[in-house]
Amino acid sequence: MSLNGAVKDGAGQPLEGVRVHAAGSSCSTETDATGQFELECTPGVIALTFSKANHIAQETRIDALEKKTYAVPDQTLTRLPESSGLFVLQNGNYVPLQSGALERKMRSQGGALQRDYCLQNGQNKPTKLRAGDISLFDHNAPGWRLFRLDSDRCAYRDTRNARGRWVVTYREKPDIKSEALGKDLVRHRATLTAGHYFAATWKGFFAASETEPSMYGGFWFQVED
Repeated sequence: MSLNGAVKDGAGQPLEGVRVHAAGSSCSTETDATGQFELECTPGVIALTFSKANHIAQETRIDALEKKTYAVPDQTLTRLPESSGLFVLQNGNYVPLQSGALERKMRSQGGALQRDYCLQNGQNKPTKLRAGDISLFDHNAPGWRLFRLDSDRCAYRDTRNARGRWVVTYREKPDIKSEALGKDLVRHRATLTAGHYFAATWKGFFAASETEPSMYGGFWFQVED
């Protein structure tokens, strides 16, 4: 029997040189310049694997029990980023999010001590994304938490009460669904409305800079309608 199909990259372009292999057999081939492949194997239940260097392998199962031609659904292989960090995928290319920093400011209001963790002034422009379903690709990035910034571009505010405990007065964390795409790449999905967001480096709490204890690193991006 014969199996044929096509493999594309994240931008929907044909992907050449992808190894297509029927698990547990010597039946294999590679995609051509148009991303197409044709594979002749012994009939049976076939576990097809698709692999290429620096890409995340995929697998699909085909019940090919008769001696005839079977059309394999189109496959998409996601390329791994070349460096570690947090990325968005645009036109098939990984674009790193703009790095940024939160600055902790202490103030007293009504006799109560308050802390504000707000975007540091004078930073570069944020990465801009369209509102809606957004995917962030994490390639071995340090631990992080995503916050929506308020109108003053603050990610987090708290106040110390009479018992000396810090009580949160502002914190908005979008809901995120995570999916492992491979050993070293995780896709985080969220539905985001217009506004500014900060993915703060996180170690149980905001992770302070080693040289500036009041500064906290992370990634800054803006969502537009």
